[in-house]
Amino acid sequence: MGSAHGAISHLAFEVSALHLGVKPLRSPALPAIAAATVAAVTFVACAPSQPFGGDAAEMQTVPYILGIAHPTGFPLFVLLGFLWSHAFAFGSVAWRLNALCAIYGGAAAGMGVACAGRLGIRWWIAVPAYFWFASTYVVWTHATHADVHDLLLALESAIVLATIVWLQDGDRRALVVMAACWGLALADHPNAIWLAPGMLLAVLLRRRDVRRVDLLRAGAAIAAGLSLYLYLPLRSSWIVAHGADPAARLAGIDGGPFWNSGNPSTWHGFLTVLTGSNFDTGHHLLGIFAPAQWQSYLWDIFTLTQGSYGSYAVVVAIVGLATWYARDRRIALVVGLLCLAAIPFSVIYRDVESDVARYRLLAIWW
Repeated sequence: MGSAHGAISHLAFEVSALHLGVKPLRSPALPAIAAATVAAVTFVACAPSQPFGGDAAEMQTVPYILGIAHPTGFPLFVLLGFLWSHAFAFGSVAWRLNALCAIYGGAAAGMGVACAGRLGIRWWIAVPAYFWFASTYVVWTHATHADVHDLLLALESAIVLATIVWLQDGDRRALVVMAACWGLALADHPNAIWLAPGMLLAVLLRRRDVRRVDLLRAGAAIAAGLSLYLYLPLRSSWIVAHGADPAARLAGIDGGPFWNSGNPSTWHGFLTVLTGSNFDTGHHLLGIFAPAQWQSYLWDIFTLTQGSYGSYAVVVAIVGLATWYARDRRIALVVGLLCLAAIPFSVIYRDVESDVARYRLLAIWW
């Protein structure tokens, strides 16, 4: 408890220093790399070696056999998991996939430190802050188990960093990085769609720096990431042609779990897996606009912060955000929109998804 109060005191001092206009730190690479390494090593050391049930079991299995996961297929996670689990053949297959997700979790912590450095937060505040993030219950339990949301968080945090660079410096390379990471994030999990409003706002705020060629490059980068979804029909067709799915031998089964979920070798199966229509996603998307739910969104952000970091941290967060907004309202608004836009859907989706906490990892990171 004493260390927590100490961290809060240091953070309050840092907020005061920012308010007084301390010059931002512009070279945060070393602290970010160190934080990412320590967090990843810690997660890996604590990653279980045994298989689990539910989605974790699927994500420990599907990448290794190069199968088809449940909607929306998560092709980027599957392909990276396949390469990793066969190239680093140490320990059980379950541990290999758990360890890979632990590395993703460490990368997200490192990205957080890098973002803090760009915003003027000293490394001796940023590094402990993101170790605190890494040790929260929600983050810890997901970063030590195979979960597509770990990779999604790493890519989303990279998008936030690139967005900050773009808004601060107008570096057009950052714009392409934003687009490329977003395309890859969408190929991992469709929850990345909620970053679109924040990214669009960032582009509009510096629209005078955007050239037509930049938009073409960004569009090509997004398309490259989305092209990974071609894995679903191509691999599914191979599985069907070679009879690799053992569940296909059962009567009434058209694509079994792990090997060929949803059978996207057919047009109907591909659309079902790609859209997640069997989970009534469209109905829930419309539900986020119901005015009766808006109060619950704000309350959810408050309880998420309080539940992850404690009541004192809520006060510090409010002071910090107010100071941030006073110093640079453009970046504060854009980053807040990037990181919080998924909250409404996570609230509405509770009746379908038993673990909505993983839809809020970026909000906790923020």
